[in-house]
Amino acid sequence: MRFADLLIADDRLIESLEKGDISDGILRLESAAVKANILDEEMREQYHELCILLYNTLAPRANQSIEATSRNGRKFKFLAKTIKILATPARSALSLLTNDDVLDLIER
Repeated sequence: MRFADLLIADDRLIESLEKGDISDGILRLESAAVKANILDEEMREQYHELCILLYNTLAPRANQSIEATSRNGRKFKFLAKTIKILATPARSALSLLTNDDVLDLIER
């Protein structure tokens, strides 16, 4: 089954998100990714730990000030772009090196 189909068919996911039960919602998303063969169980666990680490690092600072929240948002956006670029299949080295976001990443 496709990932989108699994999400649409999962009524408990929608209920979790409506109730604000983010933990259950995330577990349901992870489960759908495994069922759709996007991730295997080991990769799911690694991504889960990464998300917890990011949250534990960024959330306390976000409560301190608006500037910290803004900086964290920019950092998270940059990290998400980097992961997206590196995870895109069928990328040649030339196409990666001509991408402005990759050049920005290398410069940093």
